[in-house]
Formats: sequence, structure tokens, C-alpha cells
Amino acid sequence: MKKILIASDSFKGTLSSVEIGKAFKKQYRNTEIVSVSDGGEGFVESLLFNNKDFKAKTVVTIDDMEVPVRVRIAIRGTDAYIEAASVIALHNHPKHKACEKVTTGIGILLNKLEASKTIKNVYIGLGGSSTTDMGFYASLAMGFKYPDKDGKEITRLEKIEKAVAVIRPKLSNRYIGLADIENRLYGNQGALKIFGRQKGLTNTQIVKYERYFKHITKLVNKDAAKIARTGAAGGLGYFIVGNLGGQIRSGIKEVLKLSKFRQMAKTADYVITGEGAFDNQSFFGKAPYAIANLAGKDKVILIAGVILVSKKKILPLCKDCFQLKPDSQSEKEAIKKSSANLRRVIAEIKHKYLD
Repeated sequence: MKKILIASDSFKGTLSSVEIGKAFKKQYRNTEIVSVSDGGEGFVESLLFNNKDFKAKTVVTIDDMEVPVRVRIAIRGTDAYIEAASVIALHNHPKHKACEKVTTGIGILLNKLEASKTIKNVYIGLGGSSTTDMGFYASLAMGFKYPDKDGKEITRLEKIEKAVAVIRPKLSNRYIGLADIENRLYGNQGALKIFGRQKGLTNTQIVKYERYFKHITKLVNKDAAKIARTGAAGGLGYFIVGNLGGQIRSGIKEVLKLSKFRQMAKTADYVITGEGAFDNQSFFGKAPYAIANLAGKDKVILIAGVILVSKKKILPLCKDCFQLKPDSQSEKEAIKKSSANLRRVIAEIKHKYLD
């Protein structure tokens, strides 16, 4: 009996990584599961599922509209793992504009970890965020100050160009950001021009925010803006490097390193990976791309809610690919029927490769 390993990212808003794995296991007994996340939605739950020595802890903070929220973090020894999306998720408060949403809750959460007597290293998953404030409000919550020429503190992002200096708090923890994108802070491939509209910013706001971002980098750390992935989570990646003196790594590589993926992939006949929408961005470090490169093309099968590139472009990466959404269904209907669509695709894979 052939053995399969399921290592799929979540399908945002529909199926979690673990749910996808369990659905395969229900239809095909000889299945192993590695829960996958690139640092976005499901990051903490993936760590807890894959590693029995990780412990969950609930912490109270506020979300992107400053509403109190309880979030789960993962702890192992002196390391803490937090998921930015649990605080500032893209789908939070859809009726509110991106310019109203803030990262204050991230700063509050990091402050609580600073106050811990045991935590030394903080890993921050950066995907799936709603904010575009470059971590400015998180920095205020952590004690950073931005005085103007008269010594008055600037506390609103839209006034940041009046600031002439930055006053830094004393911090003790080491910070590591985890992201799936390579985008820098600003420029044509930067956080705002690539993701700003997706989060609801207008073209005029994007121009303004670029000015704000550039001014902050002059005060905090101009060179950090040139580092890949600093554009993650609306510039929260820059906050980790520039303000906190941290670093940024690949989220999916970190999750796979913390699991037993490599060993499990070696003994599997097929590795099945996927994500909600496979598009051109997927070739730049996202979970399925990283997994296919690690496991090897000949044993990887890709599944996705929708596939937005040609099969010809995908097949150098994997053995085969399957789309959950039938052509006869609208996107809305396919999301509603995601579980049924997944069962159909599992049956197709089983018939073609496993029976």
C-alpha cells in the first residue's frame, strides 16, 4: 500500500492545513500529516500540531480596530511563537478602511513577552495581515517615541513627517520575523504598491504612505528598508528589523525545520501540497513551492482551490495538479462547497495514483 504525506497550507477562509490532512486520511488510511503554514493564518496551530513539546498559551491584547481579543501563542523553552494574523487578520472588520487599522495589539503582545522572565526569542509569523502602518503603532505601544522639533511626541502616522528623531526603549528579547514574500518595504515591488490595494488603500493613500514609510526609515534605520521581506504584513517586517534589530526568515522553511517533514517525505511515495489559490506569486517562496523543492518533483502532487497559471507552468514543479473548484461553480459557491470539492479531488488522486 502506497504511503502519502499531506503537507498543505490552509485554504484561507475555508479549510485549515490539518482539516485537509484529516480529509485525506479519512479516504486513504496510509496517510501522514504535517501541518503547514508560511507564517500566516494557522502558523501557531501548525506548530502545536507538529510538535508535542510546544505548549499553547492564551494572551489578551487588542485587534486592528483596538477591540480586546484573546490569542493563542506557542511556547517552547525560551522561545515564543506568535501569529500576527491572530491579532490583525486581513478578514477582521471588513467594513473598516485599511487606514483605520493599527498594529497596536502586536506591540502590546510583544511587551508582555518582554516582561516575561523566561522568554528570550520571539518568532513572529507575518502573513495574512490587514494593516499598512509599518508597525508604527506597535512601536508606540512598545515605548518608541518620535518627537518633533519642539519635543512634542508624534502619535499619528499621518503626522510622522514632522518627527525629527526616534527615542528607543530598552528591549531584551531577540526577534525573528517569518514571512512568505520577498517584497521590500517600498518601491515598485514594495509592500504598498503590491498589497496596498488588496487591503483597501486608494492610489492617493499609497503615495502618501510611501512618504510616511520613507520618513520613518530615515529616523529609524534606512538600510533595513533594502532587506527582502521587510514589506511583509504592511511593513511590519521592517518594524522587526529596523525598530527591534531583528531578522526575517522564510516562514515555510522554519515550520518545516521544526517538523519532521524531511524524514517523513523520504519515506512517502507521494507528497501532496497546496494552497487556496495557486498563482504567479506562488513561485516566490510560498509553501507549495518550498515543499516541492524539498520533496522532489517526481513525488509531489499539487492541489489548490483555484489554479491561476497554466498546467504547463506548474508541471516542472510537480508530478500533477488538481483544482478543487469545478468550472461549473462560481467562486462563492466553490468556497461553500470546499469540503465536498476536496473529497472529489481526493477520490480522483486515489483512483489515478493510489489504487
